[in-house]
Amino acid sequence: MRKSFFRDKYFNLLFFSSIFFMMSFTTPLAELTDYIELFSSKSWIGVVIAMFTAGALLSRFFSGRMADRIGRVPVMMIGTLVTAISGCLYVFTTTMGLLLLLRFFHGLSTGWRPVGTTAYLSDIIPTNRRGEALGFLGIAGSTGSAIGPWVGSIIKEEYSFELMFVVASLFGVVALLLTALLPESLENPEKFKWKFLKLSDGDLVAKSAYPALIAITLDTYSFGTILTVSPDFVSELGYSYKGGFLLVVVLSSIVSRFFSGRAADKMNKVKLLQAGILLSVLSLVLMGFSHSFEMITLAGVIYGISIGVTRPTIFAWTADLAVKGKLALALSTMLIGLELGIFLGAFVSGLIFNGDISQIYLSYWIAAGVSLSAAVYLRGKRSLA
Repeated sequence: MRKSFFRDKYFNLLFFSSIFFMMSFTTPLAELTDYIELFSSKSWIGVVIAMFTAGALLSRFFSGRMADRIGRVPVMMIGTLVTAISGCLYVFTTTMGLLLLLRFFHGLSTGWRPVGTTAYLSDIIPTNRRGEALGFLGIAGSTGSAIGPWVGSIIKEEYSFELMFVVASLFGVVALLLTALLPESLENPEKFKWKFLKLSDGDLVAKSAYPALIAITLDTYSFGTILTVSPDFVSELGYSYKGGFLLVVVLSSIVSRFFSGRAADKMNKVKLLQAGILLSVLSLVLMGFSHSFEMITLAGVIYGISIGVTRPTIFAWTADLAVKGKLALALSTMLIGLELGIFLGAFVSGLIFNGDISQIYLSYWIAAGVSLSAAVYLRGKRSLA
């Protein structure tokens, strides 16, 4: 009889703190386009989203090796504290320049928290159930990502931007309190020294994780595209709340994660990754041809299923590729690719979109081509399963 993860109190703390963390930084996500219009034009949306991923990308070079040195919990606490603070700071943002700086700072949260979370989970879960556990962790993240934009859209439409940002900050505070209850999982963590932040002090990336880094960069280009252009597009096709489409994507990803995590423990991880990526290609092509509420919703469901397959699989594959004692560094290296892919997708699709709804179709089709290249790249790669 397989013991349920939810009988472990530390797994529960990690699970629920992850939900609130994701709720915190995704709550404003669907309404950023309208918020930008308070300062400038919608054409800035690609840059605004890209600045968030730039902050996350930069911090990945430090968070992995820090998690392998000072511990998993301090790294999680740093990321969670940043998102708790950032929510309220939006209320005081009055210019586009300040908004871009805040988005960069806010991005630091996802550069730190997920690395510590994934490494912590890998420490406390048996290796032969790693994929399954990461699947459940993904469910936590997806649940928060589903609730956050939906709640944010409702609060903004019914009340105000200010209240939406305050609520986002409160979600972060709850995540911080839950994370503080976790004991450290790293054996013999070192005491923090300022020299740890020097670029020359230790490895910045793990070469063993390069295959996962390249694959996820190409795969997550599409997610950057969807975050940037979909809110306005789905609004044109009948979504009253822009966060509703992201809710569809995330809920379908949650369903698929119940099966994909366990599959990653039993199947060839590279082939499973390819299957998930090909699903995303199909969904992106459908998005490009969408002209109705029903069609874009179907495309969103398929895209969500693809995320539910690829995310836990690539995390588990990266852990397999990691050198002993460098697990967090390998995970942060892979996550550099995740942020880079989102950054490129957001920036390029924002340039193509430029406030013109008629150009959105092209953005989806380009994303489909980039995702297809990820599936091609993975041909012949070793699974190590």
